[in-house]
Amino acid sequence: MIETQLALSGKSHEVLSKKMTETRLTPYIDSSAALGVFIQNKNGTKYFTHGGVDEGFVSQYVGSVEEGSGVVVMTNTYNTALFNEIINSVATTYHWKNFYTPVIKKEISLPVSLLQTYVGKYKWRTDTLPVILKNDGLYIDVGDGGEWKMYFTDNTHWFVLENKADLNFIIDASKTVTGFTIDKETATKLE
Repeated sequence: MIETQLALSGKSHEVLSKKMTETRLTPYIDSSAALGVFIQNKNGTKYFTHGGVDEGFVSQYVGSVEEGSGVVVMTNTYNTALFNEIINSVATTYHWKNFYTPVIKKEISLPVSLLQTYVGKYKWRTDTLPVILKNDGLYIDVGDGGEWKMYFTDNTHWFVLENKADLNFIIDASKTVTGFTIDKETATKLE
């Protein structure tokens, strides 16, 4: 990561030349997928990142394209919320430009009778996502043993700590829950 930043600024060519580094950090497949790294645009400031998973550990690195800041995190958990918290804490402590700009949301409590109407299985793309009611609220099962707690900001809008998607339950004219949206995509209720 450091050599990438040095090469990009023209201060080193130990691993790659400046031109090859610029090529490596240019997205090709979409706005984020470059050559061996992913590019994140954080409010106009670019960062390059890549992660890895192996038996017993998960890793992630993030480096700034222009400012020389970065971090490498390795943990023995698959908890993405922990990963994000560590990276965001480093970015905040070291004043990374535009990296962590939290959106403050206020959670409200909903009656159990309303929460029960959201329980069921939802079809999203090729996945089935069960919504489960537990003693402390609703959870969405995202597979591989991962359950994300759902926090509500009104009767239909909700969020999870693990993802920044805009989430909203869909209720038809007869007040039946028919699905939910993940950003602009719909997950259809199966039962």
